[in-house]
Amino acid sequence: MIGVVGVIRKGFTLILQTTAFISLLPHGARHIAQAVVELIEEDKVPLPLLSESASRTIAVTTNPDATFAEYDAAIRTDPSLTMRLLQAANSPVYGVARSISSIRQAMVILGVNKLRKVLQQVVFEANLFRGRESPQLANERTHAVAVAHIADEIASRCQGGSADAFLCGMLHDYGRIMWPQLVPLLPPGHDPDELSISGELLHTQLGAYAVTKWSLPAKVSEAASRHHAFAKNEESEHSKIGQIIAAAELVAHVFGLGNEMQGDPENWADHPIWEQLGVRSVELPAVGMQAEQVRRVYGPVHPQTPA
Repeated sequence: MIGVVGVIRKGFTLILQTTAFISLLPHGARHIAQAVVELIEEDKVPLPLLSESASRTIAVTTNPDATFAEYDAAIRTDPSLTMRLLQAANSPVYGVARSISSIRQAMVILGVNKLRKVLQQVVFEANLFRGRESPQLANERTHAVAVAHIADEIASRCQGGSADAFLCGMLHDYGRIMWPQLVPLLPPGHDPDELSISGELLHTQLGAYAVTKWSLPAKVSEAASRHHAFAKNEESEHSKIGQIIAAAELVAHVFGLGNEMQGDPENWADHPIWEQLGVRSVELPAVGMQAEQVRRVYGPVHPQTPA
Protein backbone atom coordinates (compact mmCIF):
# COMPACT_ATOMS: atom_id res chain seq x y z
CA MET A 1 0.00 0.00 0.00
CA ILE A 2 2.84 2.40 0.78
CA GLY A 3 4.24 1.99 -2.72
CA VAL A 4 0.89 2.74 -4.33
CA VAL A 5 0.34 5.82 -2.18
CA GLY A 6 3.84 7.03 -3.00
CA VAL A 7 3.20 6.78 -6.72
CA ILE A 8 -0.15 8.56 -6.46
CA ARG A 9 1.22 11.28 -4.19
CA LYS A 10 4.03 11.87 -6.69
CA GLY A 11 1.51 11.96 -9.53
CA PHE A 12 -0.70 14.50 -7.78
CA THR A 13 2.31 16.63 -6.86
CA LEU A 14 3.54 16.67 -10.46
CA ILE A 15 0.11 17.68 -11.72
CA LEU A 16 -0.21 20.51 -9.24
CA GLN A 17 3.35 21.76 -9.83
CA THR A 18 3.34 21.62 -13.62
CA THR A 19 3.60 25.15 -14.96
CA ALA A 20 1.03 24.50 -17.66
CA PHE A 21 -1.60 23.68 -15.05
CA ILE A 22 -0.88 26.39 -12.48
CA SER A 23 -2.87 29.11 -14.22
CA LEU A 24 -5.82 26.75 -14.60
CA LEU A 25 -6.00 25.54 -11.03
CA PRO A 26 -8.85 26.73 -8.83
CA HIS A 27 -7.84 28.13 -5.48
CA GLY A 28 -8.80 25.00 -3.56
CA ALA A 29 -7.34 22.39 -5.91
CA ARG A 30 -4.24 21.74 -3.81
CA HIS A 31 -6.38 21.18 -0.71
CA ILE A 32 -8.65 18.83 -2.63
CA ALA A 33 -5.69 16.84 -3.94
CA GLN A 34 -4.25 16.58 -0.44
CA ALA A 35 -7.60 15.35 0.87
CA VAL A 36 -7.67 12.68 -1.84
CA VAL A 37 -4.17 11.54 -0.90
CA GLU A 38 -5.27 11.25 2.73
CA LEU A 39 -8.24 9.10 1.70
CA ILE A 40 -5.86 6.86 -0.23
CA GLU A 41 -3.46 6.60 2.71
CA GLU A 42 -6.36 5.60 4.95
CA ASP A 43 -7.59 3.10 2.33
CA LYS A 44 -10.96 4.84 2.19
CA VAL A 45 -11.22 5.28 -1.58
CA PRO A 46 -14.29 3.32 -2.75
CA LEU A 47 -13.33 0.71 -5.32
CA PRO A 48 -15.46 -2.14 -6.61
CA LEU A 49 -14.05 -5.51 -5.69
CA LEU A 50 -13.47 -7.77 -8.64
CA SER A 51 -15.11 -11.11 -8.06
CA GLU A 52 -12.94 -14.20 -7.78
CA SER A 53 -14.14 -15.27 -11.21
CA ALA A 54 -13.38 -11.85 -12.73
CA SER A 55 -9.92 -11.72 -11.17
CA ARG A 56 -9.12 -15.22 -12.41
CA THR A 57 -10.35 -14.44 -15.92
CA ILE A 58 -8.39 -11.19 -16.19
CA ALA A 59 -5.28 -12.95 -14.88
CA VAL A 60 -5.59 -15.45 -17.72
CA THR A 61 -6.12 -12.74 -20.35
CA THR A 62 -3.04 -10.80 -19.23
CA ASN A 63 -0.84 -13.91 -19.30
CA PRO A 64 0.74 -14.08 -22.79
CA ASP A 65 1.47 -17.78 -22.26
CA ALA A 66 -2.07 -18.78 -21.23
CA THR A 67 -3.43 -21.84 -23.02
CA PHE A 68 -6.90 -22.51 -24.39
CA ALA A 69 -7.38 -24.94 -21.51
CA GLU A 70 -6.77 -22.14 -19.01
CA TYR A 71 -9.18 -19.86 -20.85
CA ASP A 72 -11.77 -22.62 -20.88
CA ALA A 73 -11.38 -23.28 -17.16
CA ALA A 74 -11.71 -19.58 -16.30
CA ILE A 75 -14.83 -19.11 -18.41
CA ARG A 76 -16.69 -22.22 -17.27
CA THR A 77 -16.53 -21.26 -13.59
CA ASP A 78 -19.01 -18.43 -14.21
CA PRO A 79 -22.20 -19.17 -16.20
CA SER A 80 -23.07 -15.48 -16.45
CA LEU A 81 -19.64 -14.82 -17.97
CA THR A 82 -20.32 -17.46 -20.60
CA MET A 83 -23.59 -15.76 -21.55
CA ARG A 84 -21.98 -12.32 -21.81
CA LEU A 85 -19.03 -13.76 -23.74
CA LEU A 86 -21.27 -15.32 -26.39
CA GLN A 87 -23.35 -12.15 -26.71
CA ALA A 88 -20.29 -9.92 -27.18
CA ALA A 89 -18.47 -12.38 -29.43
CA ASN A 90 -21.31 -12.22 -31.94
CA SER A 91 -21.08 -8.44 -32.15
CA PRO A 92 -20.10 -7.07 -35.59
CA VAL A 93 -17.27 -5.23 -33.85
CA TYR A 94 -15.35 -8.51 -33.56
CA GLY A 95 -15.89 -9.36 -37.20
CA VAL A 96 -16.99 -12.99 -36.92
CA ALA A 97 -18.36 -14.52 -40.10
CA ARG A 98 -20.61 -17.08 -38.40
CA SER A 99 -22.71 -17.32 -35.26
CA ILE A 100 -20.91 -18.43 -32.09
CA SER A 101 -23.02 -20.51 -29.73
CA SER A 102 -20.53 -22.25 -27.43
CA ILE A 103 -17.29 -21.63 -25.57
CA ARG A 104 -15.51 -24.10 -27.82
CA GLN A 105 -16.70 -22.27 -30.93
CA ALA A 106 -15.65 -18.96 -29.42
CA MET A 107 -12.13 -20.22 -28.84
CA VAL A 108 -11.80 -21.76 -32.30
CA ILE A 109 -13.40 -18.94 -34.32
CA LEU A 110 -12.07 -15.97 -32.39
CA GLY A 111 -8.58 -17.22 -31.58
CA VAL A 112 -6.66 -16.18 -28.50
CA ASN A 113 -6.21 -12.49 -29.38
CA LYS A 114 -9.88 -11.73 -30.00
CA LEU A 115 -11.01 -14.01 -27.17
CA ARG A 116 -8.79 -12.07 -24.78
CA LYS A 117 -10.35 -8.76 -25.82
CA VAL A 118 -13.91 -10.04 -25.63
CA LEU A 119 -13.33 -11.34 -22.10
CA GLN A 120 -11.69 -8.13 -20.94
CA GLN A 121 -14.58 -6.12 -22.30
CA VAL A 122 -17.36 -8.20 -20.76
CA VAL A 123 -15.61 -8.65 -17.39
CA PHE A 124 -15.06 -4.94 -16.86
CA GLU A 125 -18.44 -3.97 -18.26
CA ALA A 126 -20.06 -6.25 -15.69
CA ASN A 127 -17.82 -5.31 -12.77
CA LEU A 128 -17.02 -1.63 -13.29
CA PHE A 129 -19.60 -0.13 -15.65
CA ARG A 130 -22.69 -1.31 -13.81
CA GLY A 131 -25.77 0.84 -13.31
CA ARG A 132 -26.51 1.55 -16.95
CA GLU A 133 -29.56 3.56 -15.90
CA SER A 134 -27.05 6.36 -15.27
CA PRO A 135 -26.51 8.32 -18.51
CA GLN A 136 -23.02 9.34 -17.37
CA LEU A 137 -22.00 5.74 -16.68
CA ALA A 138 -23.47 4.58 -19.98
CA ASN A 139 -21.45 7.27 -21.75
CA GLU A 140 -18.26 6.29 -19.95
CA ARG A 141 -18.84 2.66 -20.87
CA THR A 142 -19.34 3.48 -24.55
CA HIS A 143 -16.27 5.74 -24.55
CA ALA A 144 -14.15 3.06 -22.84
CA VAL A 145 -15.18 0.35 -25.30
CA ALA A 146 -14.56 2.69 -28.23
CA VAL A 147 -11.11 3.75 -27.07
CA ALA A 148 -10.23 0.11 -26.36
CA HIS A 149 -11.06 -1.03 -29.90
CA ILE A 150 -9.48 2.01 -31.56
CA ALA A 151 -6.32 1.79 -29.43
CA ASP A 152 -5.95 -1.88 -30.27
CA GLU A 153 -6.20 -1.04 -33.98
CA ILE A 154 -3.61 1.73 -33.64
CA ALA A 155 -1.23 -0.42 -31.60
CA SER A 156 -1.29 -3.09 -34.30
CA ARG A 157 -0.09 -0.50 -36.82
CA CYS A 158 2.73 1.24 -34.99
CA GLN A 159 6.13 0.00 -33.95
CA GLY A 160 6.29 -0.77 -30.25
CA GLY A 161 2.53 -1.02 -29.85
CA SER A 162 1.45 -2.77 -26.67
CA ALA A 163 -0.40 -6.09 -26.59
CA ASP A 164 -2.29 -4.61 -23.64
CA ALA A 165 -3.62 -1.65 -25.67
CA PHE A 166 -7.20 -2.94 -25.56
CA LEU A 167 -7.19 -3.32 -21.77
CA CYS A 168 -5.50 0.07 -21.43
CA GLY A 169 -8.27 1.63 -23.48
CA MET A 170 -11.01 -0.01 -21.42
CA LEU A 171 -9.66 1.43 -18.17
CA HIS A 172 -7.86 4.64 -19.21
CA ASP A 173 -10.61 6.93 -17.88
CA TYR A 174 -11.84 4.90 -14.92
CA GLY A 175 -10.80 7.76 -12.63
CA ARG A 176 -13.72 9.75 -14.05
CA ILE A 177 -16.12 7.13 -12.74
CA MET A 178 -14.39 7.14 -9.35
CA TRP A 179 -14.56 10.90 -8.88
CA PRO A 180 -18.32 11.35 -8.18
CA GLN A 181 -18.09 8.55 -5.60
CA LEU A 182 -15.10 10.25 -3.96
CA VAL A 183 -16.52 13.77 -3.70
CA PRO A 184 -18.93 12.99 -0.78
CA LEU A 185 -15.93 11.76 1.24
CA LEU A 186 -14.02 15.04 0.89
CA PRO A 187 -14.24 17.75 3.56
CA PRO A 188 -17.29 19.95 2.96
CA GLY A 189 -17.21 23.52 1.75
CA HIS A 190 -15.46 23.20 -1.62
CA ASP A 191 -16.78 25.24 -4.50
CA PRO A 192 -18.55 23.04 -7.09
CA ASP A 193 -16.45 24.50 -9.89
CA GLU A 194 -13.27 23.71 -7.98
CA LEU A 195 -14.43 20.14 -7.48
CA SER A 196 -15.27 19.77 -11.16
CA ILE A 197 -11.91 21.10 -12.35
CA SER A 198 -10.04 19.08 -9.73
CA GLY A 199 -11.79 15.91 -10.85
CA GLU A 200 -10.74 16.61 -14.42
CA LEU A 201 -7.11 17.11 -13.39
CA LEU A 202 -6.90 14.23 -10.93
CA HIS A 203 -8.83 11.50 -12.75
CA THR A 204 -5.67 10.18 -14.40
CA GLN A 205 -3.96 9.44 -11.10
CA LEU A 206 -7.12 8.02 -9.57
CA GLY A 207 -7.42 5.62 -12.48
CA ALA A 208 -3.79 4.60 -12.09
CA TYR A 209 -4.42 3.98 -8.39
CA ALA A 210 -7.40 1.73 -9.14
CA VAL A 211 -5.68 -0.48 -11.68
CA THR A 212 -2.64 -0.78 -9.43
CA LYS A 213 -4.85 -1.94 -6.58
CA TRP A 214 -6.31 -4.57 -8.90
CA SER A 215 -2.78 -5.80 -9.72
CA LEU A 216 -3.18 -5.24 -13.44
CA PRO A 217 -0.15 -4.90 -15.76
CA ALA A 218 2.00 -1.80 -15.31
CA LYS A 219 1.14 -0.65 -18.84
CA VAL A 220 -2.48 -0.20 -17.80
CA SER A 221 -1.52 2.10 -14.95
CA GLU A 222 0.82 4.00 -17.25
CA ALA A 223 -1.95 4.46 -19.81
CA ALA A 224 -4.31 5.81 -17.16
CA SER A 225 -1.78 8.27 -15.76
CA ARG A 226 -0.08 9.36 -18.99
CA HIS A 227 -2.73 9.57 -21.73
CA HIS A 228 -2.98 13.34 -21.22
CA ALA A 229 0.74 13.78 -20.58
CA PHE A 230 2.65 11.26 -22.69
CA ALA A 231 5.59 13.48 -23.68
CA LYS A 232 8.98 13.04 -22.06
CA ASN A 233 9.49 15.29 -19.05
CA GLU A 234 11.94 15.80 -16.22
CA GLU A 235 10.46 12.91 -14.28
CA SER A 236 9.51 10.37 -16.95
CA GLU A 237 10.42 9.08 -20.39
CA HIS A 238 8.03 9.35 -23.31
CA SER A 239 5.01 7.06 -22.82
CA LYS A 240 4.20 5.17 -26.03
CA ILE A 241 1.07 3.57 -24.57
CA GLY A 242 -0.04 6.97 -23.26
CA GLN A 243 0.32 8.40 -26.75
CA ILE A 244 -1.57 5.49 -28.32
CA ILE A 245 -4.47 6.07 -25.93
CA ALA A 246 -4.34 9.81 -26.64
CA ALA A 247 -4.58 9.09 -30.36
CA ALA A 248 -7.47 6.69 -29.78
CA GLU A 249 -9.28 9.35 -27.76
CA LEU A 250 -8.76 11.85 -30.58
CA VAL A 251 -10.43 9.48 -33.03
CA ALA A 252 -13.19 8.55 -30.56
CA HIS A 253 -14.12 12.19 -29.98
CA VAL A 254 -14.15 12.97 -33.70
CA PHE A 255 -16.50 10.04 -34.33
CA GLY A 256 -18.93 11.03 -31.59
CA LEU A 257 -17.63 8.53 -29.05
CA GLY A 258 -16.32 11.01 -26.50
CA ASN A 259 -17.74 13.61 -24.17
CA GLU A 260 -16.94 16.45 -26.53
CA MET A 261 -15.72 17.06 -30.06
CA GLN A 262 -11.95 17.33 -30.27
CA GLY A 263 -10.06 17.85 -33.49
CA ASP A 264 -11.24 18.38 -37.02
CA PRO A 265 -13.75 15.73 -38.16
CA GLU A 266 -12.65 16.27 -41.74
CA ASN A 267 -8.89 16.36 -41.24
CA TRP A 268 -8.22 14.24 -38.17
CA ALA A 269 -5.90 12.05 -40.24
CA ASP A 270 -3.58 15.05 -40.70
CA HIS A 271 -2.87 15.30 -36.98
CA PRO A 272 0.88 15.12 -36.21
CA ILE A 273 0.33 12.36 -33.66
CA TRP A 274 0.20 9.77 -36.46
CA GLU A 275 3.63 10.61 -37.76
CA GLN A 276 4.94 10.62 -34.20
CA LEU A 277 3.54 7.13 -33.65
CA GLY A 278 4.81 5.89 -37.00
CA VAL A 279 1.33 5.09 -38.33
CA ARG A 280 1.29 5.54 -42.11
CA SER A 281 -1.44 7.60 -43.73
CA VAL A 282 -2.59 4.62 -45.81
CA GLU A 283 -3.37 2.76 -42.57
CA LEU A 284 -5.59 5.45 -41.07
CA PRO A 285 -8.77 4.55 -42.99
CA ALA A 286 -8.75 1.22 -41.12
CA VAL A 287 -8.58 3.14 -37.83
CA GLY A 288 -11.53 5.27 -38.89
CA MET A 289 -13.48 2.19 -39.99
CA GLN A 290 -12.95 0.65 -36.56
CA ALA A 291 -14.32 3.78 -34.90
CA GLU A 292 -17.31 3.87 -37.23
CA GLN A 293 -18.05 0.19 -36.54
CA VAL A 294 -18.05 0.81 -32.79
CA ARG A 295 -20.36 3.80 -33.27
CA ARG A 296 -22.81 1.72 -35.31
CA VAL A 297 -22.91 -1.07 -32.72
CA TYR A 298 -22.85 0.90 -29.45
CA GLY A 299 -24.23 4.23 -30.59
CA PRO A 300 -22.72 7.69 -30.05
CA VAL A 301 -21.98 9.17 -26.67
CA HIS A 302 -24.53 11.76 -25.57
CA PRO A 303 -22.69 14.42 -23.52
CA GLN A 304 -24.54 15.43 -20.38
CA THR A 305 -25.19 19.07 -19.62
CA PRO A 306 -24.20 19.90 -16.02
CA ALA A 307 -27.18 20.66 -13.86
